[in-house]
Amino acid sequence: MAYIWPKVLPADAKPFFGAEWMTGNIIEGHGPLCAAYENKNGAFNGEGDTPAFLHAIPNGLRSLESPSYGGWGGCYEPVRANVWMDIPPAGGYGHPDGQWGFANSWSKMMEHWAYPDLVAVRTAYFKPIWRWLKDVQNDFAARADWCVKGYAEANHHPVVSLVDTPADICARPGEALTLDATASADPDGDRRAFRWWHYAEAGTYRGQEISGGCVPKVGVVAPSDAKPGDTIHFVCTVTDDGTPALTRYARVVVTVR
Repeated sequence: MAYIWPKVLPADAKPFFGAEWMTGNIIEGHGPLCAAYENKNGAFNGEGDTPAFLHAIPNGLRSLESPSYGGWGGCYEPVRANVWMDIPPAGGYGHPDGQWGFANSWSKMMEHWAYPDLVAVRTAYFKPIWRWLKDVQNDFAARADWCVKGYAEANHHPVVSLVDTPADICARPGEALTLDATASADPDGDRRAFRWWHYAEAGTYRGQEISGGCVPKVGVVAPSDAKPGDTIHFVCTVTDDGTPALTRYARVVVTVR
């Protein structure tokens, strides 16, 4: 995605990769390390290995537990022993039998697509990464600030804490559940915005999307049409009002019994 970001990012994410944002938040005024950041006329320059690194950042999404969980580095599915690949963008696409390279990479094929229906497929294919990118770039900007600012001057991530809400829950179809993040806090005393949402792609339940809420504590109901063994992922997104606005998460995985 990184190499063709101007083509694949939604409009509200593109400014975080442009020259104005990158120069002001990363490259200039943030010390010699950030000044040496490889750029493209001040804008973000594609780095193909970035997603692999992003999985290692402990942001609360638990993506190191399984590539299928999804997180800042994308969401993947198993195709054979010890091999995980991107989720196919649409029907009719299959995983290669051997090594994935330039000749059979979906992203390389998509690079020059221009027809609206194909562009829509490309946009959906990259969503497992671009859905997080504003949070990722603000995280990057905060780390750049830490290079030149003292603790009191800089912003820091909120801490998401759950109350009587296990990270993994077993529930029967139709069972009511409470998801509670009211113990969350911010080290700088910033105000926090909460959002509980159903991360449908990460689970195996394929029924109707389940509503969450923009409050710290919500009630949800395990779907009546869920089958034993189905998994349903709920994510609590917590964003502070500091500069840059920083986000952390908590994930609750419900397994239907």
